[in-house]
Amino acid sequence: MLRGAGIPVSRVFIGYVNNQFVLRRAGDYDGLLVEEDITDAVEDYLPEAAARASEHQQVLVNPSMPSVDVGPQCMRPYECPFLARCTTGQETAEYPVDLLPRAGKTLEALMAAGYRDLREVPIELLTSAMHRRVHEATVTGAAYFDATATAELRKLPLPYSYLDFETISLSVPDVIGTWPYEKIPFQWSVHVELGPTDIRHVEYLAIESFGDFDAMARALLAATPTEGPIFAYNASFEAAVLNGLADRLPDQDSALRRLAGRLVDLLRVTRKAYYHRDMQGSWSIKDVMPTILPELGYERLDEVQEGGAAQLAFLELRGQNVMPERVKILRRALLRYCAHDTWAMVVLRRFLCGESAHVETAG
Repeated sequence: MLRGAGIPVSRVFIGYVNNQFVLRRAGDYDGLLVEEDITDAVEDYLPEAAARASEHQQVLVNPSMPSVDVGPQCMRPYECPFLARCTTGQETAEYPVDLLPRAGKTLEALMAAGYRDLREVPIELLTSAMHRRVHEATVTGAAYFDATATAELRKLPLPYSYLDFETISLSVPDVIGTWPYEKIPFQWSVHVELGPTDIRHVEYLAIESFGDFDAMARALLAATPTEGPIFAYNASFEAAVLNGLADRLPDQDSALRRLAGRLVDLLRVTRKAYYHRDMQGSWSIKDVMPTILPELGYERLDEVQEGGAAQLAFLELRGQNVMPERVKILRRALLRYCAHDTWAMVVLRRFLCGESAHVETAG
């Protein structure tokens, strides 16, 4: 395009963030950005680019829509921004077949056969046990529950701890010793269940102290019992954060790794034991909890209802000239959101173990 406009181009470079960069001194970002000469690759691609441009021009001048059926490709790797246009006038399925988890070629075959609503799919076309489970719950409206999948969970002794971290990844690190896109914890919540009516809550939010890993770890170790399981939802994430803290803190290395070794993943148990059709093929805790206890729906939270919003709130709190009233709102929203995550796990564990899901206080 530039050459066609009469602008001479001799070399082409791409600049990107060096993920091996580590911030050693405040404000010293020498080496953060890398330039790579891609001239040869671009020159080789020019003929194909010209052919594609010609093809796209033909699409633009054609008054009719391209003859391509809507299918799984429209959702990979992200939803196509033109999907709504391509499906205008079509009735949206209440339980679309693409809610089947990890369906791959099965999904492609179903959509190619014309199936759009999962309830219309004959059960014999599904070979995966999970797909059959989702199908049955969707068709009948009855929640699936397998008590045998919770047997080990029910054997675990008190005290129970429930842990959730919130982290942020910065392309330009501002904490000494960190690197681009590293997941850096800025908040945690712990509920501790000592008995049926004895539940305590401790929380930590680092704004001014962001990057003080020692203080964060010491507070967490003080809040967590030295024995008993530590529940998390998608525990590999909490394990990674704990082990990352251990790598940075030699004096607390063994204690933090012991915490990581006690983690029990409630997501894995829930995925095996439970499914409700209102989850729409998702085992995210945000989709699971409303089917168990509607008042634990995340839409009831203010400002912060999911991890991305938590990161934005954290960045705003660390910004310049934030009004005091706004600071109060954001801090309250962050604390409430993280506490909601661990409280939801208290309720979820009790539900999976056949105990009452209704608990009077969130600690």
